[in-house]
Amino acid sequence: MRFKRILILMIICFAVNAAVSWAAVSRVNINQYLCQQAELILRGTIERVDRISLMRLPSSNIIASVGRKNTLRIEKIYKGQVTANTVQILTQGGILPDNIELQVAHEPVFSKGQQVLVFLNKRLNGPFYYEVWLKDQGQFIVHDEDELKKLEKQLSRFVYFENK
Repeated sequence: MRFKRILILMIICFAVNAAVSWAAVSRVNINQYLCQQAELILRGTIERVDRISLMRLPSSNIIASVGRKNTLRIEKIYKGQVTANTVQILTQGGILPDNIELQVAHEPVFSKGQQVLVFLNKRLNGPFYYEVWLKDQGQFIVHDEDELKKLEKQLSRFVYFENK
């Protein structure tokens, strides 16, 4: 009887662990809420990824916040208005001075040359700084033309734009 209880408990734990793992890697689709709440919806290429230290605590070498400034060259605007051909996207996380990597859960990570479709909102600390709306749920990496077409088809259900 005791063996049976342990076996049932192990099966339940395995099932819960599998469900949580699947949820962590499953991809969120473009939806109405994502489109409505984002000020900008852009497609482009990451041109630069710069490391930034936002603040040092007084009389110490401890960095209170670390992040990256990602420069996105705009290729298409689906929603919103931008006067420049690039935007700055701030993300948390990065490399600390002693080469210690700081990762922030669900924070988007960009790479130079990466093609992306992003949902952005303005940051409070500057008119030209943006952050990804809903963190990694608002970042879609575009690997090829077929994937872009699928993303644009999903997007067209919620946002009007001209296909050119």
